[in-house]
Amino acid sequence: MALSVLEILDGYARKMKPESTDAEALEGFLALYTRQRTEGNERWYRAEVQVGEGERELAKLGKRRGKVEGRLKRAREAASKKERREREKRAGERAKRAEQRRLKREERLKFWTTRVGQVVVHLDSQAGFTPGSSRRSSVAEVLEPVDVVLRLSYVVPGVSWSSRYELRINTPSSSARMAYRAEFRNSSSETWTDARVTLSTSQASFSGLEQRIPSLHPWHIKLLDATRENQEHPSWEKILRGGESNRSNTSALRIMRGRVGLTVDGTFLGTATIPNCAPGDFFSVSLGVDPSILVTYGKPTVRRLNTGFFTGQVGAVFRRTCWIKNTKGVAADITVLDQVPVSEDKELQVEILEPKGLHDKGNEVKLDMEASHGNGKAIMEKKGEVKWVLHLEPGKDVRVVLEYGTKAPRGSEVDTA
Repeated sequence: MALSVLEILDGYARKMKPESTDAEALEGFLALYTRQRTEGNERWYRAEVQVGEGERELAKLGKRRGKVEGRLKRAREAASKKERREREKRAGERAKRAEQRRLKREERLKFWTTRVGQVVVHLDSQAGFTPGSSRRSSVAEVLEPVDVVLRLSYVVPGVSWSSRYELRINTPSSSARMAYRAEFRNSSSETWTDARVTLSTSQASFSGLEQRIPSLHPWHIKLLDATRENQEHPSWEKILRGGESNRSNTSALRIMRGRVGLTVDGTFLGTATIPNCAPGDFFSVSLGVDPSILVTYGKPTVRRLNTGFFTGQVGAVFRRTCWIKNTKGVAADITVLDQVPVSEDKELQVEILEPKGLHDKGNEVKLDMEASHGNGKAIMEKKGEVKWVLHLEPGKDVRVVLEYGTKAPRGSEVDTA
């Protein structure tokens, strides 16, 4: 509207001619133009203010709308998440019920028999009649009801048992107590309640093997031609520290092969398998690793020799050290096994340097130990085996050393057989 008025005034001003327009008319026109121009500017300013306020209000409304839409979106997501959790929960419950049905079906299949038998019992009885010449003279005798006990014996599959034992060993007193047990399993289709069970050894079943202490195998060496190279030299192998219990069956019952739970000095070690043992016989049970007996092996050393003791020959001295400590509260008897190589050639010689005095099978050497620590001896066994028999007091330790030398003609190579 203001723009149209100004355009009209501008158009009128252009039509005015100075030579034909008087001053009073021109002054009145300029006043009108100024007044309309001023009112137009005021209206434009008020419009700008209103537009600014409207834009700010619109921005506020936009923010408010965004917040409302955000809350609505979060509410929808929460409702969707809740619904999804409900669906997942229902799906999980369905899967759980299906798994329970499957397990129940599998459990039933274990004892549901596929062979069903039927027992039919026929009871025959005859009435007693008094013989007579005619029906009038015949007398019928009616018997009273009688209770009869009927016993059925039959065999069902899916029933088994195995021997189980509990062995408690007391090392200070070198004694042991064994409890006889049986593991019984009924996988038949029958439920036995308050049944009297008799176990028979004819169908006993067993499984499993216990871990035994590694054994030493003969270590044979011989000479090779000097031209042969890249030969593997023998290396030391650690022997697991462990123990074995030799027990005597002092009962009148025969011990059947089965699993046994081992408890030594009040500490449960695990389970093992014991063999068959008749009354009065002995059986061995591996006790595995004893954590209260600490065994530490030192790094083996090899010293090459070309002169001196091995004049005209070449050789080497091998040395290995082992520390053993008894951390128990009682004394312990310990056996340590080691070995030296056995020569198969006369020109290849092996000699034990420490412990001194072990040359042939059966030689014994007393160990140099403090009396407060205990006592021990080294024994030469067959096929190069060396055995230390130790008696260690509580909390004491001992060091055993095995040192041996080898000598052979210069230029020869040694092979491990």
